[in-house]
Amino acid sequence: MSAQGSLSQSVAQGLLETMYSPKRFWLWGGASIFVVGYGLAHLPGPGDLLTWATVAGAGWWGIQKFWRRPGELVQIQSLTPAILQQAIAQTRTQLAQLLDEAPECPTATYETRLVEIEQSLSRQVLALQIAGTRAVGKTTLRQRLAQLAPATFPQQWSFSDDEELGSETPQCTLALGQADVVLFMVQGDLTQQEWTALQDLKSQHQRILLVLNKQDQYLPDQAKLVLAQLKLRVKGVMASEDVVAISTSPQPIKVRCHQADGSYQETLETPQPQIQPLLNRMQTVAAQEVNQLVLQRAYQQTLALQQDIQTQLNGIRRNRAMPILERYQWIAAGVAFANPLPSLDMVATAAITGKMIQELAEVYCIKLSLDRATEIAGVLAKNLIQMGLVEASSQVLSAVLKGNMATYVAGGALQGVGAAYFTRMAGLSLMELFEVYRTSNVGWQLDSTALSQIVHRVFQQHQRIDVIKDLVQRTLRRLNPEDGAKSNLSPA
Repeated sequence: MSAQGSLSQSVAQGLLETMYSPKRFWLWGGASIFVVGYGLAHLPGPGDLLTWATVAGAGWWGIQKFWRRPGELVQIQSLTPAILQQAIAQTRTQLAQLLDEAPECPTATYETRLVEIEQSLSRQVLALQIAGTRAVGKTTLRQRLAQLAPATFPQQWSFSDDEELGSETPQCTLALGQADVVLFMVQGDLTQQEWTALQDLKSQHQRILLVLNKQDQYLPDQAKLVLAQLKLRVKGVMASEDVVAISTSPQPIKVRCHQADGSYQETLETPQPQIQPLLNRMQTVAAQEVNQLVLQRAYQQTLALQQDIQTQLNGIRRNRAMPILERYQWIAAGVAFANPLPSLDMVATAAITGKMIQELAEVYCIKLSLDRATEIAGVLAKNLIQMGLVEASSQVLSAVLKGNMATYVAGGALQGVGAAYFTRMAGLSLMELFEVYRTSNVGWQLDSTALSQIVHRVFQQHQRIDVIKDLVQRTLRRLNPEDGAKSNLSPA
């Protein structure tokens, strides 16, 4: 390489380091914004807040456009056989609990999956999956691997279906447990879609080899620069040796053949595919990481099985909990209708809500005393008021009730419907909390932050007018069957 070429590559490498070094980038980017902004601000006329805002916005856009920080990803703990066996034991406990609560529920499929997970621990062949955007070379790579490594490949690797990243769904949809290693193919620097998919795979604790294909389309110095840029892009996320460059289908090149008489003849020749760097890395992974990768895949499959079992168990419990919730929402509505308060006061119904919470917790195998359940009801009511959900929902309920003026004027209808509505929202929120933060420990503790988030989401899901009209109509029929039958509040 010439001195000039070496200098150019060094300059380019330094530029890359500057772009991907946060401290340097913020220093130069901030200084540039300041200089440009200061100059614009002191030009005749436009030195106002709008100019500064425009400059700042342009600077921020440039930072977001040309520097995409990798971000913090989940760190994978080093798995051990003991951790996996503990997860398997927890799964068996879940199965026993499912059979205890619902003996009629079929569990043969779950038991078969668990046996298959245990049997898979003895395998030595790793499952391989190729992922990437359209036309990146996935099919060709699969063919090259089968052609160039026919002797060793079947003994170490097996193929899963290729995964294409669609433009409408940038997140990778690879199912957990289908592959031990993913060959993530790109043909240049990572696009935002590819970076999002890569993050998604890393969050699933997936083992990845990043494969830069079509390097033959670059000049030799450019190819080295693109590979270096790609390694810098994923620094801190992937090991440098896990980023390799290949060429699965090189473009034909002109070859000039000189004759003895001084003439020459040009022909097109297609170079041989270059995938040896990938083969070398795959061989190293297969030799050094096979046991850990098999363990990792079995662990992921076990967690997925636990989730499936818990989902079915939650569905069974929810079916049993809903009648309890409805019974207490009608009790709360009747009490509020018979003794209307000047305003909807959730704290006044804490005793009813507390008893409901205690019974719901029992369905989810959580033991709460009545005092503790009533205390949780008070916390829930306080959160509703602080988040403004009581006032906002009361306005919606009041507007719906005005459709039946006689019932609305009676005075107690708003309190009765409101009590039913808030009791129902409280019950649905607690049920979801019990499903997410399940435990059979007597010392169950309330996670107030999680409860607030769930409450806000549940209220948003039940703010549709048709849902509210249906609840209002059902409540009015309960409170006063004659007026309820006459009301004109059928769902839109």
